[in-house]
Amino acid sequence: MVLVKAEVQRACSGSLPRFDMDYKQSTKKYVYLDPAKGHNFGAYRIRILKQNHPGDSFALRFEAGSKVFVYSSDVEFNEKNYDQLHGAVEFYRDADVVTFDSQYTLYEAFNKIDWGHSSIQIGIDLAHEAGVKRVVLFHYDPTISDEKITEMVQIGNSYRDKLFPESTMEIIPAHEGLVIEP
Repeated sequence: MVLVKAEVQRACSGSLPRFDMDYKQSTKKYVYLDPAKGHNFGAYRIRILKQNHPGDSFALRFEAGSKVFVYSSDVEFNEKNYDQLHGAVEFYRDADVVTFDSQYTLYEAFNKIDWGHSSIQIGIDLAHEAGVKRVVLFHYDPTISDEKITEMVQIGNSYRDKLFPESTMEIIPAHEGLVIEP
């Protein structure tokens, strides 16, 4: 298991109730991942990117040969951090799959600035700019229905089709048991 050391220490200190033991007692091997450089684990390379979220958050980029998967949860892009957009685009660059925090529609995001989550539309904008093949929408508000998730995917497809009519980027709703074939 690979975790960011500061997050593990914070979680174990009691500020986040994730573990019922001190991480030093674990039989797992914890590795500090320096955001300034990538890390190799056998055939895999992992990079991390600090993101905008209350209490911090990190995106993870997993590379194996020519395949790239990016996990980007708990991130908000708004007028206060436009300077971070280029870094995110480069981090997502040419990924096969990006899972993106798409908790809100654009309208909802405007009403929840500084809550630490993004909109479907900003995820699609970033993914398109980065040349991403598939975007998996996830980190839904836990109170929304399956019908709302279907609506969010429709909003995403409509947005992509109107702004980027030549795009072949696939927009996929995350769900339990989802398997994405290469």
